[in-house]
Amino acid sequence: MTTVTVHDAIIYYLGDGFWTILSLISILILLFRQRPSGRIRIILWAFFSVIILYNPISLKVITKAVEPLTYYRFFWILPGGIIITLALISLAYSLSNRFLSGMLVAAFFVFLSQAAVSFVSLPSFEIPSNAYELGNDIFQIEEAISNDKKTDMPVVAMPSPVQMEYRTYDAAVSSAIRKEVYQGMVKKEYTYTGKNKRRKAEYALGALLDGYRLIDSDKARKSLSVLGADYAISPRNGDIYQVLTDAGCVELVTTDSYVIYTCVAN
Repeated sequence: MTTVTVHDAIIYYLGDGFWTILSLISILILLFRQRPSGRIRIILWAFFSVIILYNPISLKVITKAVEPLTYYRFFWILPGGIIITLALISLAYSLSNRFLSGMLVAAFFVFLSQAAVSFVSLPSFEIPSNAYELGNDIFQIEEAISNDKKTDMPVVAMPSPVQMEYRTYDAAVSSAIRKEVYQGMVKKEYTYTGKNKRRKAEYALGALLDGYRLIDSDKARKSLSVLGADYAISPRNGDIYQVLTDAGCVELVTTDSYVIYTCVAN
């Protein structure tokens, strides 16, 4: 999702229109169950939330700093599931008859089971292959680096797909190319025109390791040196392999999808 609207973000957060409607109904139930002073607070909070955050202008400003899809996280402060649960409890509590309260709750869950879409029924659903929900490459990379590393916290230059997952499994490495820099690279097509040496090295190496652009071996060697990389990881690509080996890197291990190098250029 390269562009996003406030409506898109709501649907992405809540899942589909069913949950959006159910959440709105629940908010109305809670609103009318409040005392007048409570209603005023809810209305004011809703009003200022829309004025400050949940509007197209704020969306445009925010997505200048972060990737568009990240905007949906601002809806985390609106806990849809909790709001729906509170509304159900409030309605059940308002009934003096316990039997009717129980019937209301039971009826709600019957309705929910019939109207909602189960997560496991989605086409994209699949049972994770392991408890970490990571591909085999991550485990193979971690094993290779752990068996070879000479320092407690080696610096590793990784392609962005590996970087997004690797440190969730092994935090005992330092990323040569920072996450926030990688996010900026994509927007700027891996092109940097500034004078910051480290940033220039990150962009050059990121373009190479993500397979976006080849660089010469001398530039690769200088970039690895500036970033202090002990290891580099690249896709199994012959052109990238040639650049890195010509830059002085030595192949350590080949996994299913990647090649791990020791960076002797340092």
